[in-house]
Amino acid sequence: MAADDKKPEAPVLTEIAVATGVDYTGWVEEILRPGDEILDSLGGDLKQYERLMRDHQVRSTFQQRRDAVIACEWDVDPGGEAPIDQQAADFLRDQLANIRWDEKTRKMLAGVFYGYAVGECMWGYDGGRIVLTDILVRKPRRFRWDKDGRLRLMRVAHVPEIMPDRKFWTFSAGGDDDEDPYGRGLAHWLYWPVFFKRNGAKFWALFLEKFAGPTGKATYPRNASKEEIEKALQAALSLATDSAVAVPEGFEVALVEAMRSASGDYLAFAQYWDNAVSKIILSQTGTTDAGPYVGTANAHGDVRDAVVKSDADLVCESFNDGPARWLTEWNFPGAAVPKVWRRTEPPEDLAQAAERDTKIHSMGFEPSEEYIQTTYGDGWTKKQAAPPPVQPGRQPPLTRLLPGQVDPSFAEAMAAQVEALDAATRGVEDAAAPAMDAIIERIRAEIEAAGDLPDLAARLLSTFPEIDSNGLARALETGLVAAQLIGAAEVPAEER
Repeated sequence: MAADDKKPEAPVLTEIAVATGVDYTGWVEEILRPGDEILDSLGGDLKQYERLMRDHQVRSTFQQRRDAVIACEWDVDPGGEAPIDQQAADFLRDQLANIRWDEKTRKMLAGVFYGYAVGECMWGYDGGRIVLTDILVRKPRRFRWDKDGRLRLMRVAHVPEIMPDRKFWTFSAGGDDDEDPYGRGLAHWLYWPVFFKRNGAKFWALFLEKFAGPTGKATYPRNASKEEIEKALQAALSLATDSAVAVPEGFEVALVEAMRSASGDYLAFAQYWDNAVSKIILSQTGTTDAGPYVGTANAHGDVRDAVVKSDADLVCESFNDGPARWLTEWNFPGAAVPKVWRRTEPPEDLAQAAERDTKIHSMGFEPSEEYIQTTYGDGWTKKQAAPPPVQPGRQPPLTRLLPGQVDPSFAEAMAAQVEALDAATRGVEDAAAPAMDAIIERIRAEIEAAGDLPDLAARLLSTFPEIDSNGLARALETGLVAAQLIGAAEVPAEER
C-alpha cells in the first residue's frame, strides 16, 4: 500500500486540555520561544496581554471587529461536482450548524489579538460516521510549539505534553514569516498605547483632585496669634472645600501653570491614544469616531470591509485545511474537501444597480432573465412586446417599395404558405385517388356497353345512384380539416 493511500488514524475522543486553573509558564529547552520582544520582556506570559482587554477602547473596537465577521452569513460549498463531493459538503454544513459555528468563530478570532488560537475538536460516532460534537476554544497561553513544530500542552511540574494529530484546530495571525508559529497579534502593537494612556489617566486623576475644585483662602494679620491663625484656617475650610490655606497679610499665593495650547491637556492626550488603538485594531478611526466628510467615511468603511474579509478568510481557510479535511477523509474517502466561507461583500445598492442597467440598456444591450433574477431577486418575467396600435379606419403602414421590388420577409412568408398548401393539396389528391379510380372505371364500363348516346345517358343516370362515394367524401373531409388547421397555425397566439 502506498504511503498516500494510508488510512487516516482514528480520532481521539477524550478531552485532553482540561482546564485546571493552574498554568505552567516556565521554559524548557525543547520549547520554541515566541519572537515577540515585548511579550518576552514581560516574562513570555500572555496574561500581560489579557489585561489589555480591560481598556474600554480596546474592548469596544475589537468587539466591533469580531462581530463584523460574525454578522456575515456563512455557507459550505462542495469541493467538486461529483455526488460524493455534494454529500461531504452537506455533512459538513450540518456539523457546523450543530456546534454553533458563529460562536466558535467568534472565540477563535481571539487569535488575531494574541497571535494564535487553539481549539480542541471533540469527536464522536453517529451512525457509523465520525462527527464533530464540539470545539472547545482554549486559552492560547496554555500551549506552546516545540522546535519540531508540534503543539504541546504546558502542565505544572510536568514535561510539556505533545498533543495528538487531528485533535486541535490552530492558526496564527500577524506574523511576517513562517518561522514563528506564535504569530504576532494586535496585543503586541497595543501594549504601549494602552500603557501610556493608563499612566496619563493617573496624572489626569491627580490633576482633577488637586485643581478641579476651588481652594479656600483666609488671610490673617501679621501679628496674629496661633489661635487666630487656626481660626482663619477653619474659616477657609468651612467653605465646603476639601482643601484650604491661610496666609498672613501681604503674602501672595498663586498657581504656576504651563502655557496652554490646543493639544497640551490630558483630554487630548487620552484621545490621541484612543485613536491609536482604533487604528491598530480597525486600521482606521472612521467607524468609531464620526468624521466630517462623507468621502472619508466611505474610505474608512472600505478599509473596515477589507479587515473583515481578512479575518473571515483566516478562520475559514485554517478550518478547511484542518477539521474539514479530517472529517472528509474519515467519512468520504476520495471526496474533494468542501469549503466553508463567509459572504463578506456588502449587498449591492439596487437603486445604483438599476441606474447602471438603465444606462447600459440605452447603449443597445438587453439583460438576460438570469441576470435580472440574480440581481433583483425572483419573481420577474420578460414583458411581451405589444403590437403597434392601429387607428380605426386605417390600415397599418406598409413598407414603401420601389416598382418591381418585393419585401423579402413577405416573399419568404408567402413561399412558405404556398409550399404548405401544395403539400396539403397533394395529400388530398393521394387520399382521394382510390375512390376516383373506382368511379372512373365504372363510367368506362358503361360507355363500352352503350350502343348510342341516348343509351349511354340512360345507363349513366341509372348507374350514379349505385356508385359508392363514401371513400371520396372521407378524403375530402380530411383535406378540409387539414386546411383549417394550417390556417389556424398561421394566426398569432394572441389573436386566436
